[in-house]
Amino acid sequence: MTPSNRSRSTAARAATVVAAGLLVLAASHEDGPLPSLAVLQDSQTTVAQTVTSGNIALSLADGAAAGQWTGAFTMIPGAPSTYHRLTVTNSGSAPLVYSVTATSTTSTLASRLTLSIARLATASATCDASTYSAGTIVSNGGPLAFGTTTGLDVIGNPSTGEGDLRLGAGAVDNLCMKVDLPLGTGLGYAGRGSTATTTFSFSAESA
Repeated sequence: MTPSNRSRSTAARAATVVAAGLLVLAASHEDGPLPSLAVLQDSQTTVAQTVTSGNIALSLADGAAAGQWTGAFTMIPGAPSTYHRLTVTNSGSAPLVYSVTATSTTSTLASRLTLSIARLATASATCDASTYSAGTIVSNGGPLAFGTTTGLDVIGNPSTGEGDLRLGAGAVDNLCMKVDLPLGTGLGYAGRGSTATTTFSFSAESA
């Protein structure tokens, strides 16, 4: 190889080395390697689920029809207590809370009759003195009047969010009402065919 050719070859190799160095420098940064432009991606999808709206459905039986208590009875002052059952059923798919208001057509006799309500231990229990005593009192204190003309809250409060008794979906409450006419009630209240016609209104909302 002639001196001139060797000089050109050496110059060419030097140029190649310099060019490679420039490429390395171009891919570097004073604080480290430049970030990659590649984006990593992934995705997942949940399994399809169905949401069904629940409902509540309050129904009454054993002495009640269309929300009215129809168990007529006669009392005299000092007579033994009378017991009257109301079966409350939530046939819906969601739990509810309910309250009861007693409204009488006249307060004359209703104000002298006394009322208290117990929830019996089982849905099939007979409402009488023994089962009432073994039950849980659920009325608002007592004894209460047998309703008022303006409506008396005997269980809970019908205002929204104020319901007292909780009843699960498909559950049953066996309520036993104890009614008394105290001894000493005057004839102005107890005699001469005085009557007290009372409606028990049940208000329910979702729990």
